[in-house]
Amino acid sequence: MAQPTVVKLAPDRSDPTRFTPDQRRAKARATTARAARATGRGSVRAGRATAHGTAVASRATGRAAWRFRAELVPYTAGHGLLGLTAVHHMAAGAAAQTQALGVYGLPAAGAAVVAYLAAKRGGERSRAVLGAAVGAALLLAWAAWVTATGPSWPAYLVLLVLATAVGVVYWPWLLTRRDPRHVEVNLPGHLVPDAAPAVEDPFKPLGLAGAAWAGTRERIASGYAQTLILPPGKNGRTVADTKGPDLAGMLDVGVDDVEVLEDTRKASRVRVLVHTKDLLANPTPWPWLGSNRTDLYDGMPLGLNRAGDLTPLNLIERHVLIAGESGSGKSNVLSMITAAAALDPCVSLWGLDGKITELPGWRPRMTAYVDSNPEAALALLDDLRRTMARRQRILRERRHRNVQRGDDLGLIVLVIDELARFTLETTAETGQKFMTALLDILQVGRSVGVIVVADTQRPSANLLTGDMRAGFTYRLAMRMSDGDGSRMALGDGAGVNAATIDPERRGLGYLAAGTARPRLMRAFFVPDDDLATLTDTAAKVPAPDLPGITLSETVASYDPDDTLDDDRPDLAAVPDTDHPTVEPVRMQRRFPDGHPIRQQDVTVWDALTRHPDGATIEQLQLDPAIEFTSRQPLADRLKAWTTAGYLERIEGRPLRWRRLDLAPDIEAG
Repeated sequence: MAQPTVVKLAPDRSDPTRFTPDQRRAKARATTARAARATGRGSVRAGRATAHGTAVASRATGRAAWRFRAELVPYTAGHGLLGLTAVHHMAAGAAAQTQALGVYGLPAAGAAVVAYLAAKRGGERSRAVLGAAVGAALLLAWAAWVTATGPSWPAYLVLLVLATAVGVVYWPWLLTRRDPRHVEVNLPGHLVPDAAPAVEDPFKPLGLAGAAWAGTRERIASGYAQTLILPPGKNGRTVADTKGPDLAGMLDVGVDDVEVLEDTRKASRVRVLVHTKDLLANPTPWPWLGSNRTDLYDGMPLGLNRAGDLTPLNLIERHVLIAGESGSGKSNVLSMITAAAALDPCVSLWGLDGKITELPGWRPRMTAYVDSNPEAALALLDDLRRTMARRQRILRERRHRNVQRGDDLGLIVLVIDELARFTLETTAETGQKFMTALLDILQVGRSVGVIVVADTQRPSANLLTGDMRAGFTYRLAMRMSDGDGSRMALGDGAGVNAATIDPERRGLGYLAAGTARPRLMRAFFVPDDDLATLTDTAAKVPAPDLPGITLSETVASYDPDDTLDDDRPDLAAVPDTDHPTVEPVRMQRRFPDGHPIRQQDVTVWDALTRHPDGATIEQLQLDPAIEFTSRQPLADRLKAWTTAGYLERIEGRPLRWRRLDLAPDIEAG
């Protein structure tokens, strides 16, 4: 036979002293009316207050007595008999012993029966039996005492002590036998209900067992956000980098719709943003398009993040690197930063224009300007380093640690377009000198008010060394062709990949500020017409005469227009293949992309001449006459010549490039 199983069930909560709200109001009105009639000329308000207090006290007393009815069995039985004995003794005087047994015995037996039924109503058989036994014991003790001695005051005292002693022992023992919130019932095994399944921790499969949401969801412009409290041993940076896809699965949303941000104030918390709306679908015009003056100390608006919040850029004592392939929108970002600096009357603007076509509009506002000439660019950096040394001496004399707002030293902003043109696409010696000078400016320039803003198409290990990347506080990685470039721009532990950005959405990029995790944002947009207006406005802002600035003759007298030969056709002229009788055009000085012809280009062209069937990049790199120090600049050059119609790309593995018959000869200027 199967053993019965003890199951805890909810007790019977029925309470005869409880009334419906209508019944309570009716009783209160009736009590108030009686009180008013009884007091005669008394106040009705006083009668209502008295009736209400009486009703509240009665209900409280009744509920307490009903809740602890089983525990009060000894007291009700014993003290009830005590009261009956006192009344009878005072009324009858010295009564016969047999009369005392009849008068007190019957009420005592009735009290025991009532105690038994009251306890049984609660559903506890053991308590009911115990209550009846207590009542019977009191009855027998009283009957024996009265029969032996007759009714007397000592008998009343003995009964009072006995009832109290039994209650003191009985009540605590009863509490240890049961949980007052449940009732024990014996059921056969096949009647035991199935236990409710335990609620599983939803964060346990994510490796975050014990995590919990803090507060409620907060509505944001793009969706909602909520704070997650992490379990001990977990930090916000690690969770933000690795748990985004897992949290997206738990919340049943897309992986790209969840953004996890570390809490800079508490490492044990992260901010989870769920974006149900795409606020970056369309470009937003730059808020400063109509500005006439700016102040870099107040920061500048750069774009919007996914939550629709403004992404500011504070350039004071910070350098900016913008990386992205052609068409990603990096030139637009460079134009915004250049415009913000050019419209500040306390800023001395310097420029290195690697593409030649990016910064000419700002030349009237610039203190120093050089195009892609590597020697002149190196001379400009040397001038800037000497200027920094003079500014350091001025600060030391003034006992200042850095340039402050309102100083006559002002700020110097160096804008470098196409950084790789000055480091990798030149001779190894010149490129190394350029990188050494730029690194010195990055490390020392912050304290003397020098800000560097540079962009590049594809960052590489040769271009961005560890020290070079650490020098740029802000790093904006826009659309990349592969993950290597994104990793070089943002760092190995960034946790994001700029190669996943949609190439059709120009202006999107991951902005890393210091050691914080990069966030996706979309830069504001500057139309060409508005850009022309900004350059015209900036031309009216006079360049400040800051102390310590002295330019060398090379930089001060540099004129990029002098490098063009007006008597000969520009390289942009392409052979007219529709008329074979036309003589090939002799290319002079510049390529169609605006890049000047150097001796390096001549050596590559000569090497292609020695390979009439075509040459691979590897074959060209092995040629001792070619001076390119890396593969990427050589590949860019071949691609540009192919686009211009000077080379033929031969598909296959590996790719080969062959010089066309109508391709003109080139020479260095």
